[in-house]
Amino acid sequence: CENVKDMDKKRKEPCDDTIEPTNEIENIDINSSLHSTHSDEIKPKRVTFETDVLKTDLETKYLCLFPEEFFAFWKHVQKLAGKDGDPCG
Repeated sequence: CENVKDMDKKRKEPCDDTIEPTNEIENIDINSSLHSTHSDEIKPKRVTFETDVLKTDLETKYLCLFPEEFFAFWKHVQKLAGKDGDPCG
């Protein structure tokens, strides 16, 4: 029975070898290339896909047929984006 009491004591005692969590934010270099302040110089490249090209690509990749209704959302997005590709402007 003494072994059971010793085991209960060990379970209730907190672990002494816990490691303090390090603050990883302190190790980040704010001026790194990932956080560049020149983001206004980088303009995203507009990629256009015709619906038939997108449909062929998906059907080739996934080896199944997609109904026309599947591409209704894509058609609406293309219309909203307009010629300049900016749906907000």
